Amino acid sequence: MKGRPISQAEFDRFLKAIPAVVSDQADAWCFFARGLWYQGLRVNEALHLSWDREDWHRGDLGQERPVIWIRGHLEKGKKDRVNPMTPEFAELLAQVPEHERTGPVFILPEVDRTKPKWQRAWVSGVGMPIGRAAGVLMSKEPQTGKDKFASFHDLRRSCALCWAAHLMPQELMKFMRHSSMQVTVDYCVGQRAMQTAQ
Repeated sequence: MKGRPISQAEFDRFLKAIPAVVSDQADAWCFFARGLWYQGLRVNEALHLSWDREDWHRGDLGQERPVIWIRGHLEKGKKDRVNPMTPEFAELLAQVPEHERTGPVFILPEVDRTKPKWQRAWVSGVGMPIGRAAGVLMSKEPQTGKDKFASFHDLRRSCALCWAAHLMPQELMKFMRHSSMQVTVDYCVGQRAMQTAQ
């Protein structure tokens, strides 16, 4: 595994560190971090999640079971699909007043959505300083001794670990939109080994 999930206590520290790193619109960044933690979206997918745009991923709270309409041209797997929302993510989105449910779901300062690669790198670059400020150490590079701290992508891993305890591997693969069952199985086996060790 390239990283590891973070614990609830580490995530709480991550959230508390956000205002110190991004004092401008800290609430928006906290909302973004909670979204990744609850739904396991990739950073680029979250930045292209909309309330009403048909050409973007679209959150739909109007169904009996809330879903996200995934657009293949904006997703790593390149497939249009319908993805279930976790109850926690649906509750998070439901906090947004109905009259504000237009445009992007996550509105972050200084994000230029006309340059997808730049915006993803810029937003991802904000995540690691937050992890560093929170003291959430992920690993140490053996050769250089350089510390790697939690990032926004590690919140996706955390979501996967949470749901691995409740879903069969095939269901988890579909929910996380992994490219193959092997990716999911390798992930689950690795996490269960860590849990057993603990």
